[in-house]
Amino acid sequence: MRILQIAVGVFLGIIAVIAVIKYPHWMMDAVKEHNAFVVAKMTPEKLIEKCGKPLSDKQTRTSKQDSYAYRSIEYQGKFSKVTFDFLRDKDTSWFLTGTKIDSEITGAWNKDGSSRVLFQMPCIDKKD
Repeated sequence: MRILQIAVGVFLGIIAVIAVIKYPHWMMDAVKEHNAFVVAKMTPEKLIEKCGKPLSDKQTRTSKQDSYAYRSIEYQGKFSKVTFDFLRDKDTSWFLTGTKIDSEITGAWNKDGSSRVLFQMPCIDKKD
């Protein structure tokens, strides 16, 4: 019976050590997932509401027959200019197609790119 208690104690100790070692990675992944979610659901209206007046806000259509509209909004981030590119069809709402920090495409749809955007523009993650 004593050996069984020791075995259970060792097993629980190993599980506790693994949890302590892995916890920072789990938390980092959770933060990156949150950042990707926040950036992915961004619209021009939400962006302007949360971050204020942009440096520039350009909207274009490719032609009269084309039903697509493009919108590029630029802000001054902490250290660099950040550009948000949006697209919409006449029957859909705006959705984010990409982001740039200075002239480098950051990949808003991946976890690292969205984390870089939120680092430059923390106002995006303000609570509503």
